[in-house]
Amino acid sequence: MPDFPGEDRDDGVSFVLGSTGWCGTGLLPWFLASRDFYVFDFENESWSVSEPLPEGFERQYACGFALDNYGFVFGGVGNSGWLNDMWRYDVDMDTWTGMTPMPAEGRSGAAAFQIGGLAYILGGRFASGALTDEVWCYDMVNDTWLQKQNFSFGPRWRAGAASLNGTGYIAFGLVADGIYSNELFSYNPDSDTWDELLSFPGIGRSYTTLTAQVDQLYAFGGLGSDGQYFNDLWQYNIDAQNWVELASMPSFGRKGGMVMSGDFGFYYSTGINSNNQRLSETWKVELTTHLPVNKGYERVSLYPNPNTGIFYVNFNCTSTVVCTVLSLAGTELHTSALSRSESKLDLGFLPAGIYIVHLTGNEINETLRLIKL
Repeated sequence: MPDFPGEDRDDGVSFVLGSTGWCGTGLLPWFLASRDFYVFDFENESWSVSEPLPEGFERQYACGFALDNYGFVFGGVGNSGWLNDMWRYDVDMDTWTGMTPMPAEGRSGAAAFQIGGLAYILGGRFASGALTDEVWCYDMVNDTWLQKQNFSFGPRWRAGAASLNGTGYIAFGLVADGIYSNELFSYNPDSDTWDELLSFPGIGRSYTTLTAQVDQLYAFGGLGSDGQYFNDLWQYNIDAQNWVELASMPSFGRKGGMVMSGDFGFYYSTGINSNNQRLSETWKVELTTHLPVNKGYERVSLYPNPNTGIFYVNFNCTSTVVCTVLSLAGTELHTSALSRSESKLDLGFLPAGIYIVHLTGNEINETLRLIKL
């Protein structure tokens, strides 16, 4: 893909809104923290300049997430030290606004995932150098904070995190100086509890990106406990609970890049390699063969597909079916309970695009692809 248009960097932050991704901040050559942002259009696969964070708020090791027409950037470490601030970017106004800071000590290298309008800030490192196992929940609508239960498995720094179908996931990360994790955990927001899943079948890593699409997690690259910089891509199948190695990036290993999920894949930009060379490369990972399509199941159908907003769901069972509509990045957009064998699904409020529909019940567990014109 076209190179990142700003200076080469690592440890930047990203967030995605619709078919557009924002990438910015990070550490530039000569160890200078940055505040600039750039926009990547998934449809045209091209970059343009966006509004930077306000002057004086340069940083690296921050967290990013998004909701509606707003992107958010939390914390990290900058010229003024370890940060606990929250900034909101308004896409329509192209402006940044300072929001309520986390009511706790500033931190860098935290991971984050989003479930609905809530962002979960996971772990990180304090200015003292100590790693933390704290979990904080930020309400993006009401601009409020709530501390959750600490990790049951110890602190994590520069772990990978993602969410899918209302469940959060965290993998990898530094757990103590020189010690890296290969563990994977899932988070239930209703019970505020963590469960251990099947560990990654390789050595422990940090700086590995974790992203989610449909029913899979994807882990890319990072720094291994043996000092190796990786360029490999792995898929974790949530239903089958196994890890599968996919095609590696046809370039050298790297860590500290920014990831953006798009239709049928994701983009990975910038980072740093084993020669301490900061990068501006952008690579696209195409996952078309791994996404489900409508297969004409006899028990479930979705029609007319594609169309402009009104769909009908037909299913052959007697119990209530829960219908969940998600973006390709795994963000939950709509949920409804269907009690009739043929039910109307009004998605006129969604923009044109491709979506995933999960239908679950006592007798049905199916995934379909929906195209809204």
